[in-house]
Amino acid sequence: MTSARNEFGLRKILVATDLSPRAEKAVARAMQLAEQHNSALTVVHVLSVAAKDKTRTRETAAKIEEDLRRKVHVRSHRNGRSVKIRVLSGTPFVEISAGRGRKKPTLYSPGLTGRIF
Repeated sequence: MTSARNEFGLRKILVATDLSPRAEKAVARAMQLAEQHNSALTVVHVLSVAAKDKTRTRETAAKIEEDLRRKVHVRSHRNGRSVKIRVLSGTPFVEISAGRGRKKPTLYSPGLTGRIF
């Protein structure tokens, strides 16, 4: 019997989040898929901010990263999985499509409302 991982080839999953309640559901589903297919998972959030105040941007990014880590911690540690969290700065479409969140994902799940594109 072929495993789901081999059948679908889901080795790397990237889920983008805009931190909305809808995006939280997309992150939860991506975590399920990663568990089912024994895949690596990266959660990406892109700050849509002007780079004028780099210190404030870094502080905001650190807070968002900490919040995302807290949200995925319980589920990821319960099943022994490691989840990478990336918080980037720029235009979401550009940063994500350029692959700055994760190199060559085999599944991309946009947990975004679409308002920031």
